[in-house]
Amino acid sequence: MALSRKMTGEELAQIREKLGATQVEFGVLLGRSPSSVSQMERGEAPVTESFALLVRLVEKFGIEEIR
Repeated sequence: MALSRKMTGEELAQIREKLGATQVEFGVLLGRSPSSVSQMERGEAPVTESFALLVRLVEKFGIEEIR
């Protein structure tokens, strides 16, 4: 898992889906609106480095660990 590489919207969606979270759940969990998550997944907004890092941490440790 390379943390320095930019995360694409497609990768974001794949990780979220793998974790079994909706855009609403993922957004609330990580401090973003569902529409923001949707825009990032569609490539309409960039996945920031800080958000990508949070996503990678959730991917590594799981959603239950941070709920």
